Amino acid sequence: MIRDFKNTIQYRTTITMAMGWLFLFVGNLTSQNPLLGNQGFQIITEGNFTSNGSHHIHGPLAVGGNLIISNGSIGEVNMDPIGTYILPGDGAVTTGMLVGGSITWTSGEIRILNNKYVHVGNSTGSASGDNGTNSATQVYPLGTSYNNAKKITTTIDQTPSPAVFQTSPLNFTTMFESFNNNSFGLSNCTANVQLYNNSNVAISGNTVTSATAVKITSLINGVNHLKLTTTSLTNITELKFEGTGIPSATKILVISVNLTGNYTWNNCNMPGISGSNGAYIIWNFYGSTTYNLTLANASLLIGTLFAPAMNFIKTGTGDIDGNIVAKTATLGTGEVHYYPFTSNAPNCCVNATVPGVIAGDQSGACGFDPAATTSTSSASGGSGTLEYGWEYSTDGGTTWINIAGATSTTYNPAAIYVTTKYRRKARRRGCDTWVYSNVITKTVTSSATAIAGADISQCYSSAFTLSGNTPASSSYAWSVVSGTVKNYE
Repeated sequence: MIRDFKNTIQYRTTITMAMGWLFLFVGNLTSQNPLLGNQGFQIITEGNFTSNGSHHIHGPLAVGGNLIISNGSIGEVNMDPIGTYILPGDGAVTTGMLVGGSITWTSGEIRILNNKYVHVGNSTGSASGDNGTNSATQVYPLGTSYNNAKKITTTIDQTPSPAVFQTSPLNFTTMFESFNNNSFGLSNCTANVQLYNNSNVAISGNTVTSATAVKITSLINGVNHLKLTTTSLTNITELKFEGTGIPSATKILVISVNLTGNYTWNNCNMPGISGSNGAYIIWNFYGSTTYNLTLANASLLIGTLFAPAMNFIKTGTGDIDGNIVAKTATLGTGEVHYYPFTSNAPNCCVNATVPGVIAGDQSGACGFDPAATTSTSSASGGSGTLEYGWEYSTDGGTTWINIAGATSTTYNPAAIYVTTKYRRKARRRGCDTWVYSNVITKTVTSSATAIAGADISQCYSSAFTLSGNTPASSSYAWSVVSGTVKNYE
């Protein structure tokens, strides 16, 4: 039975593949692009980005952390006249490079081309200007000047407006929470791609035990999933595409690799396809821990490198045809051609069905520190790793706000000053939706009352003392409503 409600497919069906494999799917698939929310940036990191060589990035770059310029030469960004993100207030000009943190100046230059703006969230250690002549804006180390050897150059004057140094409106933490969930969701999907050797013999379980040239000869219409261990990936000396196995807009290919430690990948040649096919391929490197993923070869990597939990390090000279999504990234030499992944590749999951029960209703005076909640029962149902989160509401449950970092079965709130409700949410890792527990309430039974005392009429420059009550169970402070005050001891 397949029932289509907008973009969600609810199903329970058995499918027999031509190669003789049998799959039983039970769950929900939501049609989505796993890179949804990247705002059109070709490369995006949650943390730092290090420019470590003469790279040539054809699209825009977004850095959630600090930008470290240590290339000793020139790295280029936005080589093609593309990009969609416009910082609020920038009119119609898109952003070529957005940095959430500050800039570390070691050596070299970054050039942002095609009349794109640059924005940096933290000005510490940096300055910007147009040389006082309405020239193209540059960013350079504080204490130096325009045309310094260490600099970021643009091809447009944005001095004095729009300001280079502005707080980024993008929430990189939330964005990468979604990316990481999508990475696990893709890894949950059942493999339906068969590898063959050059003698057209199927490789059992797609386990490549020794150095072997392999090929993909058939892909189905829809999303195709290939799962590889790092050992198998290392042993693949060539990945060839032929026959009906060419990725396209109707044949999406997701290659998922579970990282369990730091991994150096000497990526191989990929004959049979070209850069345009890269728009339909995702290399999904996932794992529960952050590891270093090093791309070390001179071969062209075709497809998007999707490693939102990993530190990506490119030491090889080969190009990449696609996006890069990583926790942090260090980019050396080579080109990153603009073949963005824009297709849908839904997460696979069998979600939790029972949210579990929490307890911990409590009352106290204003400013009391509530006891931790307790878990009467855990979430259950579905399959896979359980994830928890917590939310709170101070308006009676109309609006719920996520509590960052609260991921355990219980939660210990800080002191509260208004009545606050709490609820726990749960899901299986890789699922898009949460199931919610019952609601508990931490009730503030009394509010502090501050009385400043009676009005006083006083002559100018004469000293006087104000006195009021001392609110119970609260801290307090005086404030001036109007005028100025000088304290005399």
